[in-house]
Amino acid sequence: MCIRDRVEKALQPERVFLLLKEEDSQDDEEMPDIVASRVRTGGPGGMILSQTLIRRVLEQRTAFLTEDASQDQRLLGGDSIVGSGTRSAMAAPLFDNEHVIGLLYADTTNPSVHYDRDELKAFVLLANVVAVAITHARYHALEEERRRLRMELGAARRIMSRLLPRELPEVPGVDVSAYLESCEEVAGDLYDVRQLPDGKLLLVVGDVAGKGLAAALIVAGLLPAIRIVMDENLELGGVTARVNEQLFASTDAVRFATLFIGVLDPATGHLQYVNAGHNPPLLVNCDGDLTTLPSAGPPVGMIPDMEYPVSEVQMGPTCRLVFYSDG
Repeated sequence: MCIRDRVEKALQPERVFLLLKEEDSQDDEEMPDIVASRVRTGGPGGMILSQTLIRRVLEQRTAFLTEDASQDQRLLGGDSIVGSGTRSAMAAPLFDNEHVIGLLYADTTNPSVHYDRDELKAFVLLANVVAVAITHARYHALEEERRRLRMELGAARRIMSRLLPRELPEVPGVDVSAYLESCEEVAGDLYDVRQLPDGKLLLVVGDVAGKGLAAALIVAGLLPAIRIVMDENLELGGVTARVNEQLFASTDAVRFATLFIGVLDPATGHLQYVNAGHNPPLLVNCDGDLTTLPSAGPPVGMIPDMEYPVSEVQMGPTCRLVFYSDG
């Protein structure tokens, strides 16, 4: 039996209304909307409800009873409940654990019907039952949404794991290792290591601004874009500029990515690179001296028509080059 049927069976009103606020609302002064109603033919005022009565219930957070609206001093002054010919009416707030989420309302124009305190108590009890049912239903819907989101994030994480290299290339004279652990299910950190047709190593490390699914979606477009542009045989400054234009054109103003793109010749240890706003990699020489490879341009996707300078460094046989992101 639905809420309206229970009220109608117990009180035989001419009108029954269930009003609810927006599900995520925590504003006790927000006016609720009618989400369910039952109006008998010839019922008072159609769908018009007394704003005075509604505000009184919401502001005082307590039930309201008028046994005879025409004589009720609280409703005099042209209120719609009087103008509609309503004789008796009740309204009770609906509470969750902290806030009023709406109200239950019933009225009649029958002059022989006068709702009393006992009926108000039963009405309030019914409103409490209704509020519990609605709160549980919302919690259930929220949990279902969370479950769906977890499934989607899990799928996104699996896709991300396929975008990043599963196995790093084995190149004589070079040892390469990588580790990535996201603070959330998916994130905006990225890397790529692959051997180019001429035997050189492409080294890519980046970090998309922001966290979560939005950042991961940009990673999903950024990595393939870098790989495609690299196939055009542009020098690294041109590659970075092309990636910058593509990302700027496809994202909003707050989305950008820090990016390091380097090409290492394993035979000579010569490294050419562009650092577009990324954390400077650390080059540890064989004698323990530390050198940084600083940024020489803004992140990609931030400013259009940028030119990115290409830098270079010579690595010795026992040098170590450490890339990282800021988490």
